[in-house]
Amino acid sequence: FILNNDLPGRLFNDFNSGAYLIGRTFPARHVFIDGRTEFYGPEFFKEYMDALRKDISAFERIVSKYQITGVFVSTALNAAPDLLGYLYRNPQWALVYLDESAVIFLKDTPENQGAIQKFKLVLTGYSVPPVDLMKLRLRSAYPAPYIKRASLFDLFHEDGLVAAECAQALRIMPNCAQAFYLLAKVHLRQAAFEQALENYAPACYLLQAT
Repeated sequence: FILNNDLPGRLFNDFNSGAYLIGRTFPARHVFIDGRTEFYGPEFFKEYMDALRKDISAFERIVSKYQITGVFVSTALNAAPDLLGYLYRNPQWALVYLDESAVIFLKDTPENQGAIQKFKLVLTGYSVPPVDLMKLRLRSAYPAPYIKRASLFDLFHEDGLVAAECAQALRIMPNCAQAFYLLAKVHLRQAAFEQALENYAPACYLLQAT
């Protein structure tokens, strides 16, 4: 997506995606951070960690200091739950790309207007891709793409999409503890406590069994 669309401005990226972005986009784009911690130094790394996990004001200071106009965060570890939720609910930022690997937000600036108008995602129109069980046949598989997207939608509090992704995940792996756990969180937000317990119970049992 980044290569095919010449996104303007500077991207804030997470530590885990730095090497990938260097490999795919250099020299056209520069990364905010990557695995070369000795190059960036302890003060910069602390600044980055504060922005990613500590508080939103630290992120806003980075945006101002480094003139950040975009955010690229990998979804592999859900390393920035508060930040991603903040960006999704903040009208000054627009979600323009998501899949099971990463999300991209653009700041609502004049230079980003064209890209935002073209690519802004409205999740009310998002459809969860159905799984083709015939391709799996009897092979055991972990529903990683569905769980990763469900975890992302959980950060956004998009409960319908969380439930839909988990439903597909459970078609692939009926004993998927993470799917039951995410469904329980959805029911808790909706104050449906009986349904929450019905999903927490298998989640706990399956986690203990492993």
